[in-house]
Amino acid sequence: MTSAFREDPYESESAASTNPQRPAARPMPGPRPMPAARPMPAAPTRGPSADQTQIVLVGRAGGGKTTFLSAILDGGPDPDVYGDWRAIIPSAGSALIDELQASVEEQRFPTATVEAATETWTIRGEYRDRVRKRILARSVLEPGEKLEFELVVVDPPGGNFLAPGTTGILGPLADARGLILLIDPTRMIPAAVKERTEPGKELVATFRYFNRLMRGLDAKLAEQGNKGRLPHHVAVCVTKFDDPVVYAEARDAGLVMMDEGRQPTVASGDPAKAFFELLCRKSVGANDARIPEIINARFRPERLEFHVISSIGFYIDPDEGFDEEDSNNVVGDGSIRSHNPINVWETLIDLYESIRSEQ
Repeated sequence: MTSAFREDPYESESAASTNPQRPAARPMPGPRPMPAARPMPAAPTRGPSADQTQIVLVGRAGGGKTTFLSAILDGGPDPDVYGDWRAIIPSAGSALIDELQASVEEQRFPTATVEAATETWTIRGEYRDRVRKRILARSVLEPGEKLEFELVVVDPPGGNFLAPGTTGILGPLADARGLILLIDPTRMIPAAVKERTEPGKELVATFRYFNRLMRGLDAKLAEQGNKGRLPHHVAVCVTKFDDPVVYAEARDAGLVMMDEGRQPTVASGDPAKAFFELLCRKSVGANDARIPEIINARFRPERLEFHVISSIGFYIDPDEGFDEEDSNNVVGDGSIRSHNPINVWETLIDLYESIRSEQ
């Protein structure tokens, strides 16, 4: 597929070896009230699942699917809210796992997914202990739930989503319980698109990916007898929040909050949904404004969730903390200064909890 953009650190479907440094973020205007941090999720009530839960990453070329997997392999969620989690990979390894591990060890972005890869990872976690009120105002410390499940991750190249009927991805998509839809705002925000577009190259609008994907998935499931909305649980994720242009867009819309003083974020749920819809309305691709309509028409509303994520996060100075003037986490050669993912693991856990709540 012909790319509409110059090779840059986030072009994870490209094998670029050199990448231009992104521009610094614009200075934040005066102080803005910050909403409260995301509340602790309710304690799960179901036991650990031994079933495989197939979740597919869906996104355009260069949309960050492989970088998302790297963040899952490398880190964990906010321990104060979610407890302790880790991904356990097969001992035999694979080309995808080898590349993900190398990217973590070498502090760089993983290279492109060029062939469809299917991996089964064990996800193991333990929620924090919780204090429960009992009769006579007594408080009892209850141990956190231990959870383990097998995550089947299907990672096709982004270009496959332009021709889902001929690239073999409709089967895994139809079989999946969960979809993580990665929305790349750097292919939508005018300032970011202008910076990355090469003269004479066609811009493939995000709408084109999702329209073809949804129509193909509709047809595939109709063949299997599905007559209603698509049955998946879906996490709609705006990616690359650490990009200075993306961050500035959310900040100027009044949607940025501080994650307990560590780094900026956009709260999951309604704020993330508002940002997603704003990006679609303002996108350089006029049809992108229809993406929320497509998603709402094809999936059950109670199975939709919205997140704003970054697989690398902002640069956080060890002594000074977050500084907007020095928050760019990517240096000129495309390497990463530090790993501070935002809402990657949290998105995975929330989606899994949504799926198992109906099991």
